[in-house]
Amino acid sequence: MIWPALGVLLPVARVVALTWLVVAGVAITRAAQRDSSSR
Repeated sequence: MIWPALGVLLPVARVVALTWLVVAGVAITRAAQRDSSSR
């Protein structure tokens, strides 16, 4: 019973991790652009 659950959770965890990386990257990029434009 555990292995099918892992088969479902692993791809989901990977997508969630990629989504968080993209969101963090966009937030950092926007913050950097805001800092450079304000100077």
